[in-house]
Amino acid sequence: FFIEEVYANSTLSKCSEYYLVDDPEEKPVREYLEDEGFSKEEIDCALEGVGTLLWAINQIVEDKKSGVPVKESVEAMIDDSKGRLVHLIKSEPKEKRVRLIEILKKMLKKPIHYESEDIEKEEMKWFTDREICFYDPLKGTLRLRSKMEEHAVRRLLAVS
Repeated sequence: FFIEEVYANSTLSKCSEYYLVDDPEEKPVREYLEDEGFSKEEIDCALEGVGTLLWAINQIVEDKKSGVPVKESVEAMIDDSKGRLVHLIKSEPKEKRVRLIEILKKMLKKPIHYESEDIEKEEMKWFTDREICFYDPLKGTLRLRSKMEEHAVRRLLAVS
């Protein structure tokens, strides 16, 4: 979101280009986990749970070296992400909490376009500032940041 602000408000906006720096493709992460001695089932569990978030993959590798099963490591990260999300939402007034949950439900289905009526600028900023969502200024879309956040939101919605 910061990049969008700089791009939109900068007198240098025509002097720069926007490059999406996203998580790596699945294939090299899969190969890395194979090299680290992970079984196909463990790799599938890790990638399904956290996607290709490098810090999360690194944590899973370190946990496995310490004897923590991959599934347990993945579940702990998703639960932590859900707990953080619950805390952030519960710290807001009730009316805003309801609206944030409504937006999360929509985002599980597809990215939200900023130009649509589905989201206000302050709401978008709330999600991006807390690193729950990623805003792509070229496409004008807001999406959940990773598979881990997706799982966390699904668990949150299952209990709310």
